[in-house]
Amino acid sequence: MDESTRERLINPNIWLRGLYMIFFFVAYKIAEVILLLLGLFQFVTVLFTGKANEPLLRFGRNLAVFVEQVFEFLTFNVEDKPFPFEPFPDEPLGGEIWLQDQVLADDSVAMSRASDGSASPASETSASEADTAAGESSSTTVEAEETVEEKDKAPRQPE
Repeated sequence: MDESTRERLINPNIWLRGLYMIFFFVAYKIAEVILLLLGLFQFVTVLFTGKANEPLLRFGRNLAVFVEQVFEFLTFNVEDKPFPFEPFPDEPLGGEIWLQDQVLADDSVAMSRASDGSASPASETSASEADTAAGESSSTTVEAEETVEEKDKAPRQPE
């Protein structure tokens, strides 16, 4: 066995990191269950109230950042150990769109139009513009093919 390999095998810092990795893996699995329950609770909250619970929205974001920090530590991308060795993440609130009732009302109108087959004027305009562009593209291709055919049919002159 190589001397440097033997030194690494008995290095207490590497073994201590291994213990931390086991600890943070268990912390991740707990956080995973909490995130699942949090997501289900937020879904039910949005169903009944029309908007998300703001404190849980903030907690969910911070828990997701914590999980990211754990992943970085477990994959040897950082040496800094996450919470409880560092402060718990305190990120700005995400998901502001779910804090407004108006957005949900607008989405339901758009969904009902889509299911009825009626479209907004903007989508009709963009669809007709796409058809026009496709028509122009195909006519250009046809013209190019006709030019090639005319050249093939033209008599060749001796050089």
